[in-house]
This record gives sequence, C-alpha cells and structure tokens, in this order.
Amino acid sequence: MKKSEKMLHAIGYANEDLVAEAMPHASKPRRRFNTALAACLAACFIALNLVLFIPYGTTPPSVERYESSEYYDVIMKLNEANYKKPRYKNNFEAVIEGFFANFLMVKAGTAIEDSAAPTNGADRGQSYEETTDNQVSGVIESDIVKRSDKYIYYLNDATLYVYSIEGENSRLVSKYNIDTANARFSYYDRWEMYLSEDCATVTVIAPCTVKTETFDAHVAVISLDVSDPKNISERGRASVSGGLISSRLTGGKILLITEFYAGDADFSDESTFVPQIDVGNGAECVPAESIVSPDKLSSSRYTVVCRFDEDTLALEDSASLLSYSDHVYVSAERVYAARRFNEKVETGEYTYTVTMTEISCVGYGEEKFENEGTFKVEGYIKDQYSLDEADGMLRVVTTTSNNYISHTNRTTELGIMAPPAPDKALYTLGTSASLFVIDLENGEIRASVEYFAPVGETVRSVRFDGTAAYVCTAVQQTDPVFFFDLTDLDSIKVKDTGTISGFSTSLINMGNGFLLGIGQGDSWNTVKVEVYEEAAEGVRSVAVYEKKGANYAEEYKSYLINRKEGLVGLGINFDYSAGEYLQGDTERYVLLHFNGYDLIPVVNTALEGDNAKKRGILIDGMLYLIGETAELKVVELN
Repeated sequence: MKKSEKMLHAIGYANEDLVAEAMPHASKPRRRFNTALAACLAACFIALNLVLFIPYGTTPPSVERYESSEYYDVIMKLNEANYKKPRYKNNFEAVIEGFFANFLMVKAGTAIEDSAAPTNGADRGQSYEETTDNQVSGVIESDIVKRSDKYIYYLNDATLYVYSIEGENSRLVSKYNIDTANARFSYYDRWEMYLSEDCATVTVIAPCTVKTETFDAHVAVISLDVSDPKNISERGRASVSGGLISSRLTGGKILLITEFYAGDADFSDESTFVPQIDVGNGAECVPAESIVSPDKLSSSRYTVVCRFDEDTLALEDSASLLSYSDHVYVSAERVYAARRFNEKVETGEYTYTVTMTEISCVGYGEEKFENEGTFKVEGYIKDQYSLDEADGMLRVVTTTSNNYISHTNRTTELGIMAPPAPDKALYTLGTSASLFVIDLENGEIRASVEYFAPVGETVRSVRFDGTAAYVCTAVQQTDPVFFFDLTDLDSIKVKDTGTISGFSTSLINMGNGFLLGIGQGDSWNTVKVEVYEEAAEGVRSVAVYEKKGANYAEEYKSYLINRKEGLVGLGINFDYSAGEYLQGDTERYVLLHFNGYDLIPVVNTALEGDNAKKRGILIDGMLYLIGETAELKVVELN
C-alpha cells in the first residue's frame, strides 16, 4: 500500500469524498459492509446486555384477568403460594453459576442423567363382625380384611377373595377381579374396603391413575354386590380427583378424605386447581363456597372430605380445606385436618422460629357439613393418634421444634449473636414434646403440659384412653413412655418410665391398667413388644418379647388386638443371619399371650409375604391367617 494510502487509513476515512478521490480503486461495497458490521456488533452487544443484565421480576404474575371467576379468591392465594422467587438476579448470574457447576461436575466425574418420568341367589342370614381395632367407637376404618359370621373377605391388590369360616375345613368360596381397565397404574398397596352391616355390599376404596393424556390421579369408590358371595358383581362407582388420605364408615355413610395438589395450576382450566367429583355424570369442580383456606397458604394442597351414601354412592356433601393437608383425625362428629407452618416470633429482646400446627374442624354429623373454625398449637403432629376428642375437648400431642434466631442486645466479643440465657428463653430450643387440651366451644387452650420430653427427643407414638394419655418419645434407640392423668385439667399428673432401650411406634391400651407397646429394640433390626403399667412411682415395664435380626410392619391395622383374652398378633420376618429359622421359613406370624406377668408365644408359624399385608383373626378358638399369597391358614389354639 502506498504511503498516502496508509495515511488515509490512519485517519479512519474521516472524509469520504477525499478518500474516494485519493483511492479510486477502493471498494465502496466493502466500506459499506464494515459500517453495517459495526452497527450489527453494537446492536448485538446492547441485546446481550439486555439479555444478561436486566433483573428478573420478584413479584407473582398478575391474575386480574380471572377476576370474574367464582374461584378468584383461591386463584389469588394459589398464585402467591406457587410463585417461586428467582434464584439469580439476572441471566448473567445463572449462566456463570451454571458454567462452574457443570465444570465441577465434569472434573469430579459426575454423570448427568435425565430423571425418569415418574344378585340372585343371595346367601341370607349373615351378621357383621368387626375385625378392625378402630380408633373411635362407631367410626369404622377401612382395612384389607373384613368378615361376617360365615365368611372372611380379603382384598389383595385388585382381587377380592372370599373364604368360608369352617375351622380346618375352611375353603376359598370365590374370588372376584375388580375391573381396572380405565386405570394406567393403581396403588394396590393402598386399596382397602368396607363390609356393610347387612353383609350385602363391599365398598372398595381404590386410589388410581386415570388413563388420560395427563394420567390424572383420582380415588375411586367401587361398590360390589356380595349378597351372594359365589356370584359377586359391581354395582357402581364414584371418584374424586387427587390422592387418598383416609376414609371412614359411620351410620351407613362413607367419608372419603383425599388430597388434591394445585401446584401446577393453569388458572384458565379450573380442573387443574380445583378438586373434582364424579358420581357417574361426569366430573364437576367442588363449589367455591365449600372451600376453606387460611389468609396465607403454607401449602398448595387441599384436604377434600366427601360423604357418600354406602348403598347408592350418592354424594351428600363435601368440604375442601386448602392448605390443611398434613394429617387427618375423624371423631364421631367432626373431621380435623392439620397444616404445619413456621412462625417468626419476636418477644422484645429475642427472636425465634417456632413450628406451629393449625387444625381446621368440619362437622359432618348433620345433613350439611359445617365449618367449625380453626385452632392453633405449637409443634407438629405425628399421625391421627396424636389427636383425640372427648367431652367437648380436643386433646393434641405435638413434637415442638423451635430455633433461636437473634438477641438484640447481647453479642459476643466477635459481634456474633449469642443464645439467650436459659432463664430468659420463652421457648425450649431444639425438639421436645407438648400436650394441649382445647375447648371446642371457644377454641381456647384449656390446659397444657409443655416441653415434657428431654430436649432432642421427638414423639414416636401416642394413645388416648378416656382420661389417660400415653406418649412415647425417643432419640435414636432410647425412650421414655409418659403417662398423663387428665381427670383434673387444672392439675394434670405426669409419670414416666425413665430412659429404656428402644421405642414404640404404636401404643395400645390393653385394659386393666396395662399399656402395650410395639416397636424397635436397642438396634434397628430388633422387634420389641413390651407391656407397661402405671405404678405409684411412675410407669414400669412388666413384660418384654424381643427378637433380634427381625423386622415388623408399623401399619397398626396389621396387628391382632384381643384385650379380653390378652392376645396380640403380628407378622415378623427374620433375617437369615438370625439363625433361628431355615431359609424359606423366616417369614412368620407370631401370636403372644399376656397373662399379667409375661408375654408368652402361643403361635409361631410360617406366613409368607409383606408384614403389612398379614392378618390374623380369632374365631371360636381358631386363628385364621392370611398373607400376601392370599392363602388361608387355620391354626387351632389350646
């Protein structure tokens, strides 16, 4: 290039006319290309900045366009509850952290994989006999086994088996396969049933996944005509969208309690955020006026309570409790649904995070359901046995879980907030246990015993019995069992066993002042059955049956409880390493007799299958056993 040309290049073509005159051979299209390229690069740079550095929004999207919907109040609450604030401030932060995360994964050799998508000829003259040890008298709980005085009905997966009751001559009378053609996948391990008082109807509670484009979950209520056990037929069905929580049978009415998740709501489609009920005329959303919810949701799940007529499956009423979805307790007149949440409590100098439970109450005893308000207690509940209604009071046992956040006036030399002095703390930090008695008339706490368990322990099992309450707490493999005398609520008396090995996952009142505990021994593979009694100085252990190298089911319905004869039966499967049984003979059923002094095995027989599906029934001195293979075994008792 000539020297003059270099000078022109150096000044950047400041004057286009001079450039054209001095360099007639220069390519004008090329100059235009460079200008366009520069403009393009500048635009890209601006766009990249916009993409990378514009801050993410931190408020839920607007739902004002749904203002005319009858569910608008629910939509607003779900919109806020389901909204998740962005993890990053902008795309730049997300890209940078993602780059380094993937870089570290590759350096560590971690593989990244996609997650997998998740009545003719009726047999007359039968009478109903209760087999289930129900929590509340007159409120029957579903189970996989029910019986009359002539037949045993056993539900295994989607098949109903009927056996005659004839001692050693008992036999399989019939089996009926329930139609599951409309279900893509059925949760057979959760199917249970009821037998009507006249022994003519079996009602099956069947959680399923419907064969639709989205495979929506629902719970089917299936009515079977068993008036002739040799000729069973289906009468009809109803269904509720969502998953199964529990159910009850009382006064010829089926109470179905389900949960419905509205976390992936499409507010233009009500079926995605409002539970639906189908009684044979197509699915319909529950009415907006039946939905009860707190001002601020702690969960996007509903607890839905439906009452169906046992004979016709006609829907009589329903209630939907949004955000109350932890546990459900059913008394003779009310359904209680609980929700757990954390509450920040500031007490002047000290700030705490306190775990709380709010309990919503729905009365079902009248023609229409009635919302009877909510109650709040500190802590969280373990299961349905942690609640009990008696004499106009609701008794609740909780595990408390409180954390200290800060103290405004006390700091260490390093400037770090120090924990409060013990005499200043209003809450027991860590975990413990508390008992509350709530007056149902005014919703106020009538009495309480707070933080009665050693710090660090949690509630493992609870049992109420009239004016008595029993609570087992544990940390690892040691526990105390507490006894509460609730006769005088102004002066509740408390006794305990002190620290003993193992813990009970179920506590059962055996009558005559004895309490039975079923649980684990001093190691995780040890089964322990223990009897306690109240003594002047506390609660003492009377008798223990313990087996190492064994496991059992925590499903309470799988236990045989006979208080009159002092008998308890359960399935126990032994490890081969235990050396007590030959291979293939390690799956057992054990019946224990408590004679007031000892727990004595009176039956120890082979019974195959999952312990949760093993059932034992005592009839006229004979023990009828059914396991997962659905074969009936009869053992004569001495």
